[in-house]
Amino acid sequence: MQKDMHYYGTYALARAAGILQDPAQKIASASQFVDDNAKKEQINFTDNASLNSRPTAHHCDNIRNVIPEDQRVVWVPFHFLPGGKGNNFEERIVCQKDSEIANQMVENHLVKVNKDFYLELLGITAHVYADTFSHYGFSGLSSDMNDVKISSITLSEKTNGDMVDFLQRKSIRFWEKIKTSVAEFGSNKLGHGGVYTYPDAPFLEWSFEYEDERTSQRNNQETFLEGSKALYEMFRKACELKPDIYQGDHRSFAQIEASLKDILAFNGDEDERIENWGECFSDPTSNFTPEVETFPRYLGDDWNQQRNKMDEGAHSSEILKLPVFNFYKAASYHRHYVLRDLLPKHGIVVA
Repeated sequence: MQKDMHYYGTYALARAAGILQDPAQKIASASQFVDDNAKKEQINFTDNASLNSRPTAHHCDNIRNVIPEDQRVVWVPFHFLPGGKGNNFEERIVCQKDSEIANQMVENHLVKVNKDFYLELLGITAHVYADTFSHYGFSGLSSDMNDVKISSITLSEKTNGDMVDFLQRKSIRFWEKIKTSVAEFGSNKLGHGGVYTYPDAPFLEWSFEYEDERTSQRNNQETFLEGSKALYEMFRKACELKPDIYQGDHRSFAQIEASLKDILAFNGDEDERIENWGECFSDPTSNFTPEVETFPRYLGDDWNQQRNKMDEGAHSSEILKLPVFNFYKAASYHRHYVLRDLLPKHGIVVA
């Protein structure tokens, strides 16, 4: 999924579930920041303390994508949570929609209400959980299981013709760019690189074939709606477990379902979908909130600025006061839990 869902959709669902505006903004920002926190550097403070700010994503043409160590600590825990099905390691690390493993992750994170990074952890949980509804069928490690016959990709005739042309032109440029810079990624064996960003387009109905002859029929609108309902229910549980983030009333999922279907059906690129989210969310008939409101600004840009200022020579006490540090703590907790606790319980040792 992209920013239209990870930030705007997450915020709208959190508000509909009854989460107050400020907590919902932090949750949605943390969800999107999983994709934007791509800088890996050690911060050395003036008092000889240090902080290793590990990334939670890499840009698609980053050479680190082909480094197995980075795939295992970045793509697997944050974007392609293993589903645990199959007879061997490569099969079991393939992401599965709404898997038992994903639900156990949600249950574990939801009850950490006393953590000072609880909201940021909820946002990370929302990102990882939502991605199981779009990234299923692919894994976060370079694998033959991800290898796709590009010529087999077929976009439904229901999709707007101009949008089909746009997506196909963009995908061709994407594959050409990747193949010239990262050979292994260009061979379609990491994540859903072989199908471009088609899994992230909510409106798309499409199909494709893997190189090993498996086939996949996709209706993104249906699966995104399933994912939206799952996130909504997660946020309702959060309100029950941590009442101080609850505004005291909420919408039922049935009250917002029609609006969600219309939003997910909208044909457009990422920027156009974001604009459409803004228009629909502020429309009183959409029924996401008791009163008309607009989306607050995304906090991730502030967090990156806070991180960059640390490079200019700061005392370690300064990082303790910054909101971005809560994201780092939440990401570290999530990574360790998934790789050292959750996956090994299912017989999967990734890193």
